[in-house]
Amino acid sequence: MEAYMQRGIPVSPGIAVGRVYVCEGGRDLRHQVEHTTAHDFETEWLRLQDAARRADRELAKLVEEVRAELGDAEAAIFESQRAILRDGAVEKEMREILERGGVSAEKALASVIEKYGRMLGSAHDEYLRARAADIRDVGQRSLSILLDEDQDALIAREEHVVAVAREVIPSRLLGLLKQKVAGVVTDRGSRTSHAAILCRSYGIPAVTGVTQVLDKVSLGDTIALDGSTGEVWVNPDKKVLDELCRRRQERSVLWQELASKKHLPALTKDNVRIHVNANIRIFRDAHTAVAAGAEGVGLFRTEFMYMNARNLPDEEEQVSAYRSVIQEIAPNPTTIRTLDLGGDKMPRGLETPREPNPFLGLRSIRLSFKRPDVFKTQIRAILRAAESGPTKLMFPLVTTVDEMKRACDIVEQAKRELKQEDLPHDPNVPVGLMIEVPAAALMIESMMAVADFASIGTNDLIQYVQAADRTNPQLVDLYDALAPAVLWTIKHVVDGCRKAGKAVAVCGEMAARPLGVLSLIGLGVRELSVGTSFVPVVKGIIRSLSCKEMTRLAEKALRLDSGAEIEKMYHDVLMQIAPWAEDVA
Repeated sequence: MEAYMQRGIPVSPGIAVGRVYVCEGGRDLRHQVEHTTAHDFETEWLRLQDAARRADRELAKLVEEVRAELGDAEAAIFESQRAILRDGAVEKEMREILERGGVSAEKALASVIEKYGRMLGSAHDEYLRARAADIRDVGQRSLSILLDEDQDALIAREEHVVAVAREVIPSRLLGLLKQKVAGVVTDRGSRTSHAAILCRSYGIPAVTGVTQVLDKVSLGDTIALDGSTGEVWVNPDKKVLDELCRRRQERSVLWQELASKKHLPALTKDNVRIHVNANIRIFRDAHTAVAAGAEGVGLFRTEFMYMNARNLPDEEEQVSAYRSVIQEIAPNPTTIRTLDLGGDKMPRGLETPREPNPFLGLRSIRLSFKRPDVFKTQIRAILRAAESGPTKLMFPLVTTVDEMKRACDIVEQAKRELKQEDLPHDPNVPVGLMIEVPAAALMIESMMAVADFASIGTNDLIQYVQAADRTNPQLVDLYDALAPAVLWTIKHVVDGCRKAGKAVAVCGEMAARPLGVLSLIGLGVRELSVGTSFVPVVKGIIRSLSCKEMTRLAEKALRLDSGAEIEKMYHDVLMQIAPWAEDVA
């Protein structure tokens, strides 16, 4: 048995060792329906509708089971699958295929599901790519009903195995996790996939992005993985197993220490306070953020309320949703970002013509300007909800000062309307912008003459500064958070905000990465917003460093010409002050 190690993308922390179990998740639906036969339209249409109803009942039961065991956030995964079943556009396409005649219900279902799966799977946006698995999961559930297959029969019956698959769909994974599978390794997936979320909720170590893993394992092999580093070993030797045992013991002690201090302020060794906030998508995330020790919400991504709804949410629905989050987070502040839609994210009711380059097209604030009715409704809702606690309003992807002025004018219009209508609201909500476009970064001093604060969205800023699509694996070296041009851009923004006496935060993934934390604090950033699970870790890193030393390092980094040189410099320092961070962040 040949031994080897491969590195993938860490998605759920922890160490697992077990025998290989090859899971068939991600099967091509079309191959399963090749030999099905068609009856008349009415018969096939009734079969399809019956399968959808039965699948919905199964999912409803699953929602309640998951809610009781894990909570609302995880239950929402399967609630979103019920929404897919009820999607009128999907149903319409399947009916049209059947009406042409000579096609079975199974083939109509497989055709439409595979089409939407491919569309989402090729999306630029990571969140939408991750939703492709949900589409396939719903399709597989309905198809199993049509074929009279027992889905559970395909699930492992043995414990203490590591599931290895091309991709694991959420419901199949849930079955595996319930049977105490030790870990999960997949070829395809992402940190934002629902499968990854379930692994983290159950505390199951998982690694994805392990290229062609199915071709490299056999039944009977032993496989080990470290879900914190992304390392995967097939047939590991005693030396590797001993090392993994040592890591497991060390991390257990470390997590206990981080958890014991998560609600304390993050102070550097030279007593500089760094505020650590959380990025959230839905109300349920707010409770998780408070429990993790977040000092506020630095980014409330409101577009997910639209993406998961059958119709555009009205003003009252939005007021209720925003108020719930604000009250949960109070007395700490909640920063609410207006719709960051467009590109590949477009809910029903906001459709626009397909664009050749959507990420340089009609998206975010640009789309909001094209739909002033939707834009103003959201602004009114935020202003009304803000009466419940400290709130900030933030616009995404602002490019020009004129855009910022225009957006602020709409805020003022909304305030006047609410006053005339005698509706309670907060007229003093601070209004800021995301710095994601180089043009906005270059004009930061003029922007700060209009805005009350800024938040640097590094995910988009890096790809626009470097002209490198962050979803393209061939450009991974160019999409570099520590590239000199990126650091200089961030420094320019921080200096401009400081000169104007305005607050500036960072809310992209860079703020959650250990080397990113070191560089950002050295560049003068004093407020970070990260995923809730990263809050205790980021606070721990901050307590390990000296702000004065990070400032000196940042000055040195800005004199270097290579992102690789900068990364090595910061990595060497991290190994001196917080070597544990590399394993858990």
